[in-house]
Parts: sequence; C-alpha cells; structure tokens
Amino acid sequence: DLASVFSLLGSRPQAEWEREFAQTTSYLKFGAPAPISAAAPETPLPPRSFLSDLRVMLVRYIRSLLGDRRRLILLLAQAPVLGAILAAVLFREAFVQGSGQDTRQYLLATVLAMSWLGGSNSVREIVQERDVFRREMAVGVSATAFVVSRWIVLSVATAVQAIVLHLVASSRQQNPIGQGALLRA
Repeated sequence: DLASVFSLLGSRPQAEWEREFAQTTSYLKFGAPAPISAAAPETPLPPRSFLSDLRVMLVRYIRSLLGDRRRLILLLAQAPVLGAILAAVLFREAFVQGSGQDTRQYLLATVLAMSWLGGSNSVREIVQERDVFRREMAVGVSATAFVVSRWIVLSVATAVQAIVLHLVASSRQQNPIGQGALLRA
C-alpha cells in the first residue's frame, strides 16, 4: 500500500534515511557525487556564427556523401532508371499537337517520379543522419545550420535528378516536327 510507504518515511528523521541510503550500493553507483578533479576549469568555447556552422556542415555532408559509394550510386542511378522506365511506357506522341490526354499523362508521370526522387532522398537522409544530428547538437552546432546544409545539398541533387529524369523520359517523345526530343524517332 502506497500510503504505508509515506507513513514509514515520516516515522524517522530525514538525516537518518540519508545516512542509511549512503551505505547502499545504489548510492555508490547512482547517487555519490563525482570526485573533484584537479584539472584546470573548462573554458567556454567561443560562440560560432550560423554561417561558419553552415559552411562546416556543408563540407562535412558533401564529403560523407561522396565517401559512401552505395548511397552515391543510389542517388546517381535513380533518375536515369526511372526516366528509362517512363520512356518505355509513356506514349511517344505526348508533345504532338492534339494529344492533350497523352501530354497530361506524361506530365503527371514525370511529376510523380520527380516527387518520388525528392521524397526518397530526404527520407533516406533523415533516417541515416539521426545519430549525426544528435552528436552535432551535443557539441553545440546550430540545428538550423545542420538542417539547411542538408536541404541545400539535397535540393541541388534532386534538381539535377529531375533534369536527368526529364531528359531520359522525354528522349523518345516526338515533337511536332516529328523528331524525338533527344533521339530520332
């Protein structure tokens, strides 16, 4: 009964309970004060600016991205593969005058594929960078600088992926003149 615990605690003075607890192994493990070291007192780190944190985070992230071959290959291969799939399944006359339905289907498919690229890039990075984020926050790096550095790199990567996806997906599309956007029909 919880009420009996409180009445038991009130039956003896606080100092007596403290002395009894100080003799337990739990106190030595969890409650004992840390020994005072003779080392010099820590000097606080000088404040860093947002731009310096951002620059450091950008360089680190780009280096980590270039150093992880598997992640880099996945980032580089996604757009051409999706573009080739779209080029194979989409109508070839999407840009020919009078093919409004084909044009809408082409645009819908490419916008969805580009959204997929951006979403998969960001989700993958959020999951992989969680521990790095915690470590950087522990040493005082600006959370905004960390997130903005990822956003900049992934925005550029996704924009390049979108361009590659569009070029590959539209490579077999005929224009009004009868030529493919990139390849001859």
